[in-house]
Amino acid sequence: MHNRYIFIALFTILCNAPCVASIQPLDIYHKILQTRNPHLVLEILNDVKIDQVATDSLRSYFYYYRGTAYGQLGQLDTCLYYVDLARTTIPAGIYPEIEIQLLRAEGNVYWAQDLYNLSLAKYQQALALSVDIGQVEFQISVLGNIAGVYNKLNDLKLAYDYIRRANELSLTSGVIRSRNYLKQGVYATKLGRYPEAREALDLAITTSTEQDDSIALLASHSAKGRLWLEKNKLDKAEDAFRQSQFISDLVNYPNAELMHNLAELYMKRGQLATAMRTLQKGFDIAKETTDDYVLLDLYEMASRVKRKQGSWREAFSYAEMQHQLFDSLQSNAMQNRVYELEIEFETVQKQAEIERLNAENDQRTKERNALLIGIIMFAILAFTVTFFVWKNAKLKNALLSAELTELRVRISGILEGDPEKLGMSVNQLNKKLNVPLTHREFEVLKLALSEKSNGEIASETFVSVNTVKTHLKNIYEKLGVSNRKEALSFVVSDRG
Repeated sequence: MHNRYIFIALFTILCNAPCVASIQPLDIYHKILQTRNPHLVLEILNDVKIDQVATDSLRSYFYYYRGTAYGQLGQLDTCLYYVDLARTTIPAGIYPEIEIQLLRAEGNVYWAQDLYNLSLAKYQQALALSVDIGQVEFQISVLGNIAGVYNKLNDLKLAYDYIRRANELSLTSGVIRSRNYLKQGVYATKLGRYPEAREALDLAITTSTEQDDSIALLASHSAKGRLWLEKNKLDKAEDAFRQSQFISDLVNYPNAELMHNLAELYMKRGQLATAMRTLQKGFDIAKETTDDYVLLDLYEMASRVKRKQGSWREAFSYAEMQHQLFDSLQSNAMQNRVYELEIEFETVQKQAEIERLNAENDQRTKERNALLIGIIMFAILAFTVTFFVWKNAKLKNALLSAELTELRVRISGILEGDPEKLGMSVNQLNKKLNVPLTHREFEVLKLALSEKSNGEIASETFVSVNTVKTHLKNIYEKLGVSNRKEALSFVVSDRG
């Protein structure tokens, strides 16, 4: 899954770190890119303390490659464990290229578990993300994955359309995927398009050799042998199968499907004992790798071989095993479909719950906004009212101050002039009162209204301050007022 853009980005990041800390992880990453052998990938990564790798993206890739290696070896739970580690290692949305490969890995696991709808969903997500970021290499790979699922669903036409679309994109972009040529060859063989199949398989062999993809190479030779077997060219088929067998032994990658193809070749040649020995090897490999669909084909062929040998009881026994396994697979397929539906239902429920929570959150947001607007409006109203109250109070104070000033000016004219001459006399004032003022009280009143203090009045009238207070108290009671301001108003109004 080489990606030159990712490699350049990682190289740039790591080159900015100290050389001693960066060379080893980058060299390991480069070594992993040079092989597709899962045993070798695990051997390489066993020397790495992944959790101590400094760069998030590189650490995530190491977890991803370890997971996919286990996935290729049939350890699917372990594969998903490392895929989850890879996803949690990087921030969401920062590395879409890594997310695409993690989606593909999950799709591969679901595929291996016969959860084809879930597998397709993962691949479609990966394809959409690849298109969004304009990543042609990933588009080619994911199209190949989708084609593989449709092949499993026995929709060969759709499978062939997807894989041809992938390979056409390879031609225009120069990005070659040997396994996609292999798939096109296999699907074309099944559809009886032998010239197209041979051309695609030749390209698969050439490119997988160039890319050092030993698994794709052995599968391509096996597929080409299958093509020759379909055309009844047994010698050419045997040569292709032998090459596939040689590579399988070389890289320690047993292949049950290859055993099935060899057994069919021997059966066509009448070498029934050899065919049965080959099938027995296939049984062991298929059971070890839990490849039940190949095991189903192996049981079917063993029954045919035994019938040709005249061993009807054994033929019936293999046919019975075939039917039992078929029923089990059908039951598993039904359970898987139920499981898929449960997951889909849970997904719909979760989505509905998310939408409900979002709606509630929107409602709470609206309510908060309305409350906030209400608080702001109340604050504005309170400020406005307070401002106008303050302005009104200030205006009243100004008017009162002006009124007092006017009164003082008027009374000042009265007090500075001759009271008798101005018409202000104790007799005139007493006419308005029930209890008349004495001359001493009138004198104290005039001094009080001229803004003199109690002490100053006492000094001018040669009495004590307490006596002045007593006079003022008596004056206020006779005038019917309670302070100097009201007394001033009473005198001026009386005068006016």
